Amino acid sequence: MKRKLLAVFALSAVLALAACGKTDAESGAAESSVSDNVPAETSVSDNAVTSISANELEEDTFDYSTLPAFAVKDLDGNDLTNDLIAGKEITMINVWGTFCPPCIGEMPDLAKLAESLPENAQLIGLVCDVTWQNPEDADAATAILEKAGAHFTNIIPDENLLAFIGQFQFVPTTIFVDADGHVLGEPVIGADMASCAERLEDLLPGWHYES
Repeated sequence: MKRKLLAVFALSAVLALAACGKTDAESGAAESSVSDNVPAETSVSDNAVTSISANELEEDTFDYSTLPAFAVKDLDGNDLTNDLIAGKEITMINVWGTFCPPCIGEMPDLAKLAESLPENAQLIGLVCDVTWQNPEDADAATAILEKAGAHFTNIIPDENLLAFIGQFQFVPTTIFVDADGHVLGEPVIGADMASCAERLEDLLPGWHYES
């Protein structure tokens, strides 16, 4: 059965229905809806990526245990593909949004983590609410990263990655993949640096994160 406009509806669900950060059970903090965090003049639909509205995706197009093929741009406008992850044994992918206070709040810690990783590992950000149709969106993300001193690569999702991240109900969500894009273990939900570091230590024998 076809899921028409899967990527658009999936991301809309992430933005409109999910809490921005951790669930109450995970963090003990009260949930905050996306609508609470988006400025009054910006609707949730303005944050959703809609450039693929003409496409239809088969329900079985994606194996959610593996990253799909992608062709994206980073925030500097560079073209990137799956080769981005092929050169590293482990890639940590942080899915975040410019509307999300917990995402922004953990960015300095992510910057520090990225700089401490060994040569065979990397951290990549995936900004779920940025589009190239609206350059100011990219400017907002860049400003957040610059303020946090975060210099790791951040990418703008294409239709395939949008469909992939549609499975996540909260941002930030962090996943870990190998060089072939296979997802390793369960995602880390929320701004949980301790869990991210612990997962990396398991995946990178001999490496330890010092907070």
